[in-house]
Amino acid sequence: EVEVLGGAYDLAETLYVQAEEAVKDSTSVVSDWVRNTARGGRAKAARLAGDFERAYNLASEALAEAEKRRKAAPAEYFAALNTVAAAAGALADHDAKEKKSTAKKRYATAAEYLREVLAYYGDDDDKVSAVSCNLAAVLESIGDDKALREAKTVVEDAVARRIRASGAEAIELAALRNNAATICHKLGELDDAIGHMTAALGLTEKIQGEHHPAVARRAGNLGLLLQSKGDLEKAEASFVKALAVAEQTKDPYAAQARENLDLLRREKSGAVSVHRGGGTAPKQKGTVLERGTAADVSSLADVVFPPKPDGAATEVAKLAKGKAALVKREVAVEGTRYAVFALYNNDRPESTVEITMKFAGSEGVTIVDEQDQPAKKKKKLEATASVEGGAVGIVARLRLEPANSLKFKIACSHKALQMAGGPMGGRGGGGRGRGRGGRGLR
Repeated sequence: EVEVLGGAYDLAETLYVQAEEAVKDSTSVVSDWVRNTARGGRAKAARLAGDFERAYNLASEALAEAEKRRKAAPAEYFAALNTVAAAAGALADHDAKEKKSTAKKRYATAAEYLREVLAYYGDDDDKVSAVSCNLAAVLESIGDDKALREAKTVVEDAVARRIRASGAEAIELAALRNNAATICHKLGELDDAIGHMTAALGLTEKIQGEHHPAVARRAGNLGLLLQSKGDLEKAEASFVKALAVAEQTKDPYAAQARENLDLLRREKSGAVSVHRGGGTAPKQKGTVLERGTAADVSSLADVVFPPKPDGAATEVAKLAKGKAALVKREVAVEGTRYAVFALYNNDRPESTVEITMKFAGSEGVTIVDEQDQPAKKKKKLEATASVEGGAVGIVARLRLEPANSLKFKIACSHKALQMAGGPMGGRGGGGRGRGRGGRGLR
């Protein structure tokens, strides 16, 4: 278990197997406990190492053995059930990222098991609070309104139980409050979300210190909530705090904190318009792209796109009646930020998709080549590319100033050779799309 805590999962696996081997011929109660603990430990090590399928299988094996002794050792059984629930939840998260249909069923299984564990622990505030935290996370991942409302009830009960079990300044409360804020935000209950996040930040500062990395993230989260509500002055103060702490601790989160602060100040200056409901959103001229998270690269020449999308780029628009996709990657080269657009033509090899991107109305934007040289003879912010079927081609590279506003319009044509010597195909549908960043605010 010490090796698991230290991240030495392979060594932990070896030691757990040795523990099982040492008691294989024993039938004592202690030997049963060793075997079950070792199996559960192996499942936990596999889960933390990212081998989710194996973790679930190991946890299920441990549960099957614990089931045989359920009447004699119920605590052992429910501990094993809790381990299976954790493994099922982790496997569901993995399936959800891979967009597998099995994710929903696995989340439901994890939630069912956790409810059983909660019922067993009854009035044990310490254990119920811990298990409730996991159940709330599973319900949040399910994500529908019913699940989110149950998640809110569960996590707020967990907060109350943790206070009873450990006091009002227990460090676990900071994470619980942070999770409660996230759930309330998804429900659209901003006031409750801000209350929970404010409490989470205050506890973190008091217990872990004002310069702990967790302070940066929770201050940043609070800023996002305040900005969502329209309280820009308080949001700016939170973002300033988040950035200062992240830079002081050399936390990679500093890049996101800087982006949050930059966007907030652009909103305050009127450079960015944010619609928060209550009427009709103002119409944009062209599509306005959000800023995403930039990945560090050594040069623009290193920004390549694989033959098939690998998730590193954000889809901006579907074109040519869904047969082509415009994607965007954001990168940083020695602190300078760039947006690189590419087009995937998923049609037959004999087809061609031609695209023109016009960035009129953008501010702080320069079209450059892979050597970061401004495009020659380009009086207008405009880029054109032609991509054959089954291929991917870069459409435009843009250098972005620290304060920028990126807008675009698309003109697109799709030509496909017809069989049996038929005529060239007509024009495909043009498209306009909205980019997706890491924040959900414009």
